[in-house]
Amino acid sequence: MNPIPILELKGGMRPVKNEGGGGGVSFPKKFHFNVSVVDWLIERLTEVHQYWSVDRGIAKALVNVHYKRVVPKTGRISALLAENGHNQAETIRGARFETLLDDNGEPYHRHVFTHYVEVETIAQTLKCLEGFKSVLDSRFGGNVEYQDTVEINKKSDRVGAYSKTMFLKLLKDVDSVADFSWPNDTTAFEGESVVSIYDLNTDTKQLMLNFGVQINDDRIYNKTTLRLTLDEIQKIQKNAPFLISMGVSNINEIPPVDEQSTPQTDLPLFASTYPKPNGEPIVGVIDTQFDTSVLFAEWVTFENRITDSAIQLDHEDSAHGTAVSFIIVDGPSLNPNLEDGCGRFRVRHFGVATKHGFRSFEIMQEIRRIVKANRDIKVWNLSLGTDAETSENFISPSAAELDALQHEFDDIIFVVAGTNKRREAGSATLRMGAPADSLNSVVVNSVAFNDESASYTRVGPVLSFFCKPDVAYYGGDGHLSDERIKVYNGGLLPVAVQGTSYAAPWIARKLAYMIHILGFPREVAKALLLDSAAEWRRPEDVNRKGYGIVPRRIEDIVNSKTGEIKFFIFGHAEEYEMRNYQLPVPLQNGVFPFYARATLAYFPYCDRHQGVDYTCTEMDVRLGRIEKNDKDKYTVRDIKRNRQGEEKSASNLEENARKELRKWDNVKHLSERIPEKRKVAKERLDSDFWGLRVITKERVSDGRRNDLAYGVVVTLHEINGVNRIDEFESACLANGWIVNRVNVTERVEIHNKAEEEIQFE
Repeated sequence: MNPIPILELKGGMRPVKNEGGGGGVSFPKKFHFNVSVVDWLIERLTEVHQYWSVDRGIAKALVNVHYKRVVPKTGRISALLAENGHNQAETIRGARFETLLDDNGEPYHRHVFTHYVEVETIAQTLKCLEGFKSVLDSRFGGNVEYQDTVEINKKSDRVGAYSKTMFLKLLKDVDSVADFSWPNDTTAFEGESVVSIYDLNTDTKQLMLNFGVQINDDRIYNKTTLRLTLDEIQKIQKNAPFLISMGVSNINEIPPVDEQSTPQTDLPLFASTYPKPNGEPIVGVIDTQFDTSVLFAEWVTFENRITDSAIQLDHEDSAHGTAVSFIIVDGPSLNPNLEDGCGRFRVRHFGVATKHGFRSFEIMQEIRRIVKANRDIKVWNLSLGTDAETSENFISPSAAELDALQHEFDDIIFVVAGTNKRREAGSATLRMGAPADSLNSVVVNSVAFNDESASYTRVGPVLSFFCKPDVAYYGGDGHLSDERIKVYNGGLLPVAVQGTSYAAPWIARKLAYMIHILGFPREVAKALLLDSAAEWRRPEDVNRKGYGIVPRRIEDIVNSKTGEIKFFIFGHAEEYEMRNYQLPVPLQNGVFPFYARATLAYFPYCDRHQGVDYTCTEMDVRLGRIEKNDKDKYTVRDIKRNRQGEEKSASNLEENARKELRKWDNVKHLSERIPEKRKVAKERLDSDFWGLRVITKERVSDGRRNDLAYGVVVTLHEINGVNRIDEFESACLANGWIVNRVNVTERVEIHNKAEEEIQFE
């Protein structure tokens, strides 16, 4: 049976500006406010003002604003701590969650934002709150109800000394804020560490010198990320406890689960000769060293990036890296059960570590230098990781660097191992180690051959709700060789290994195939990969398997299944919304006989100093039938009933939107569940078409979006198993779409011809 191709749709998405209006400041219908809240906030902010009224060695003041819950961008303060000519978002220097218990003893999160403002701004805010309290008492008897806010919006020009807009903004601010404080770091550091300080818009070396710490350039990664000794950290904590925003241990180790693997004498040896490379795509590997004596060494260009001549290298320093590169070059030759149909790949291998581990500070600098110098490499494999768990409130520096590189260079993608739990950890549940908290990278956890999570699995999520890992794949698990991954790591005999280090390179192979051979943009390749893993039922254990186990064969990722229509769209966020309301999903007897799913992937700019609000751009996807809304305008009835940003969704809590709709996550997966028995077609609404919307929002309006690229993969499952792809393709062409069938065989032939060397006589 011939494979069913996927379709590429082009030219149909149209840019649309934000149609929403500003409107007045609105409140929920059950709104009730008592002036006692203002009394408490005045008391707490007065304490903050008194603290900063003493010269603390910095130009301004750092103020923590504690909210009552997790708040959306529109729920942040807009009147309190306001400075002339500045939006409050510009003064934010950090964001984290703090966990408290509700009246029933159940834990819940709430936001804490750190602002950097003038001490005079705090004084002015206190004066404003005093006046606001006076108006509440004199005009409203100390209580404001929902109806009062309606009347103010309708009639009033001023409320006491305030304009109605300012009064309502103040009311909304004080209703959402629970407390004020100042930063006071008490982290128990154990040794030399990578420390981040708040961005105070000043020279880093001079700032450190102000508090008794002299630091050279080689220990400054950027103006807020430093490598400090324990004595230096303790000096900062004593003299300026407000300065440290976050810190992580600097001495990191590579945590393979089992590196004492025994040779496998029952496996065939390499032949005396090995095929020569012939223009195959190159995958970048950043790992431990590489053994250049192996027979497949001609496929690997190796560069030792350890410059310290005092370090003496031996075979064990190259075993891990050699095994990783082998899987990318020719993994299926020893693991026929994992034959993926991707062929062989060349590797450019950079040895940045030894068996003893690596320093994350130096690794961050080295990775940036390597990537910038090798721009022809699009897929990078990083099977290094730390034992220490990642923080729930900030991204690790190494992960942040990977995210920054993938935004800065719009054609590269990192594949990162999900890190391993050491055997001595037993049954304890451990969060993944850095850099597996990288959001833009594809993070891979390991499963055994029975599809169960490996015994050494570590878990997500990242920053309390971001979905990590992205996917799972086979990395081996067990004492028998048949339960492990077979590799060459130097010497004549293959060995059997296990770990996420050996699951990740299989995913790197698949991405390299899609990007280099099939020519897909990285956004589409990532969306296809995750969509194939998720299928129609996402695994229950997303913290261990992410969106699911990736299929073994590349054909199962890049082709459609019988009775399904799969297509992808690659585009750029030219405006607030990119939309098309003419997706000609086939009708049958007046109904749509389809279930649907969609996967969106993009690579946003991220800001580590924003803590839990790490991603600066939010993309949302809506897919579904066309209907008319209350204003008689056509819109999309989303298959997941996602109504973020719409008036009827105003009561949705931000925390729920983040958990359930993956708000601010850089991957969105919408999927209907296909019942095993009775499958029901969808009724036609107000059109014969379906629609697709990609909506883009930014936390800070500073132009970060920059026509950000996205890839959307849509799958339509015909309830009767009928193949309707030809009908759909014809209808798309008739409705203005440009349609390309992705013929894998043809694209492979085109790639092979392009790589042929031309001989001139």
